[in-house]
Amino acid sequence: MNTKNTILLGASLSVLGLFFSSFILEGGDINTIGLIIILFTIPSIIPSVLNGYYLEFVENLSNSGMQKVLSFLPVVLFLLLALPNNIPLPIIDINLSFVFKLAVIPLFITNMVWLYKLEKT
Repeated sequence: MNTKNTILLGASLSVLGLFFSSFILEGGDINTIGLIIILFTIPSIIPSVLNGYYLEFVENLSNSGMQKVLSFLPVVLFLLLALPNNIPLPIIDINLSFVFKLAVIPLFITNMVWLYKLEKT
């Protein structure tokens, strides 16, 4: 799976997750949902881009067992970063813990698809 497709899959899943989680959290208030989407779109896409380039690096390793283990390192890292309740980013006044919580599921799905494609080739 090439890097472009990996990034596109992760970014689209992140944006979909952002929309659905903001819809659930805010109870359908369209003004707040729009504000959340405006504030959190780029911070939620950045982990997907970094994950895509990281998976490209992992793909160049020769040991397939090491590839499988290292492909889930970003998921574990973001899961650990999502544990604290409040990680403020005062420049744009957002909570990074929310971004890390949003990133765990799309990164996990993206890495599973990447592993499937890697095993298939």
